[in-house]
Amino acid sequence: MGPKATACLAAVLAVGLSGCGTVVNCVNVNGAPARAIYGGVRQDAENGYRHLGEAFSGPAPSFSAMPKPPSVVSDLASKTFCAACGVGMLAVDLPISAVADTLTLPITVPATLMKQKPKAKQKPRKKT
Repeated sequence: MGPKATACLAAVLAVGLSGCGTVVNCVNVNGAPARAIYGGVRQDAENGYRHLGEAFSGPAPSFSAMPKPPSVVSDLASKTFCAACGVGMLAVDLPISAVADTLTLPITVPATLMKQKPKAKQKPRKKT
């Protein structure tokens, strides 16, 4: 494969694998409110900071429901993986989600406005 084809493939994969927050925002995954204005950016920021928190504070996260014996090597690998995911979400996915969220504003703004029900106007009561 030539250098142009490799660069093109890398660009397609980078775009296809990024902007996940916007995809989650538009399809209502994991019970998140669907089609919120800049919901993809919000999702990426929350998940990125959560992963960084798991990496740098507290015990190593477990990716399995099964209990495992403590191991310095596996704990370091888990924390490194969480740190890489957090940095990747904040540095790569969040900016792409910002662009994608901007492009999806014509969809998310009406969806957000439809979710907000107008409050019924109440007539002021006369004091007697």
